[in-house]
Amino acid sequence: MAAVQATRYPQVPDSSDREPAGLRGTSYGFAARAWGLPGREYAKRADVWPHDANGELLLVLQIESVRGVQNIDAILSVPGIGAIFVGPADLRMSLGVLETAPELETAIQTVLAATRAKGIPCGITAKWATVKQRMAEGFQLITLGDDSGLSHSAGQALRVARRALRRDD
Repeated sequence: MAAVQATRYPQVPDSSDREPAGLRGTSYGFAARAWGLPGREYAKRADVWPHDANGELLLVLQIESVRGVQNIDAILSVPGIGAIFVGPADLRMSLGVLETAPELETAIQTVLAATRAKGIPCGITAKWATVKQRMAEGFQLITLGDDSGLSHSAGQALRVARRALRRDD
């Protein structure tokens, strides 16, 4: 809730999407100039999508702790969340397990199932050996490499992903 509220400006009184109430200050002149828009136009666009159909901000929350997994349903019930991204390395550390531990995969799949049930896109990092699997499971946002950044095998992961999308293999 706090993340959504921090992204939104307070809504005008007759707005149909006033909740969750925005907490951003209403002095948005600098931001409007940075977007290259007049203030009124910026105010129309600077809200979270898909909660506001005209919004052009995408709020992606990262789940990388046991607490996040345990509360995924409550998190997803907050209007204004555009996507969820699983951080497997930090999640593994929070769980206190090795990368190959079944508990890690169970936690990842718990988040994915919850997002799919709510129709909210879910992302994850993937290595070349797992990118096709993650695509088949239903992850829609996939970074190539690992949590520490783009790995040396990111090119291989991209080739695997492209082949999987073309269904060449």
